[in-house]
Amino acid sequence: MWNNPLLSPFINTASYIKNVIWLRIVFKTKTLWRRVRKGSPYREIEKYKDKYKGKRCFIIATGPSLTEEDVQKLKNEYTFGMNSVCLMTEKLGWSTTFYGVQDPYVYEKLQGKILADSKPQYFVSDLLYNNYKCPSNAIPFSLNYLNHRHTYKRLFTKFSGNVAKEVFDGYTITYSLMQIAAYMGFSKIYLIGNDCNYSKDPNKQHFANYGHADPNADFSGRRILFAYQVAREYSKSKEFEIVNSTRGGALELYRRADLDDVLAGKE
Repeated sequence: MWNNPLLSPFINTASYIKNVIWLRIVFKTKTLWRRVRKGSPYREIEKYKDKYKGKRCFIIATGPSLTEEDVQKLKNEYTFGMNSVCLMTEKLGWSTTFYGVQDPYVYEKLQGKILADSKPQYFVSDLLYNNYKCPSNAIPFSLNYLNHRHTYKRLFTKFSGNVAKEVFDGYTITYSLMQIAAYMGFSKIYLIGNDCNYSKDPNKQHFANYGHADPNADFSGRRILFAYQVAREYSKSKEFEIVNSTRGGALELYRRADLDDVLAGKE
């Protein structure tokens, strides 16, 4: 029945009403309440508005190019970890300044490691905050999925200028952390481990295999690059720059800067 071409337009319309229009109404209602409610944890992020204005930070993604050696060099920098970066903590001997996670499947795999480390300031999506045990200092953000629950074929996203209100889904936690970092005032946002060329082999998608793989790996790179293009266009009129310091990879949208040169003050 679902493949019947005669029913397809009706099914598509029903999906759009449910997964775009209705979810938009629910989301806006929730975010309004979260912003006006006294003592709302969703307002905690406001204390970070422009707190690091003019400084630089490093967003550590989990692509196969990421190495413990490179991350170790960032010990004295402002860093954003995500997802399986927490698997490095014990060997590193230190934790990232901030840490973000938004995918429930990822969180279920890594929850034990995340809860065992109280050092980072955690940023978690509302879906996780409302349905899972999160670190005691976790600050939730309202993740706006836009049309993504309806279709991934029609790519679309935005870049939030006020993450206390909403963070727009850009098909990856990295995109959410870009928005949070910009809100915090960082003027240079360096990316490492951001390969953007997902392998179909689940054992080669990340620097560490932790039992989670993207089933749509062949399409993920295109989705993410689309969102990164939106971020680049947004940054042109704002006071921050996104720079790619990944070793290799397929991300060429941003200016590249060698990580060692950046840390040596040559950038």
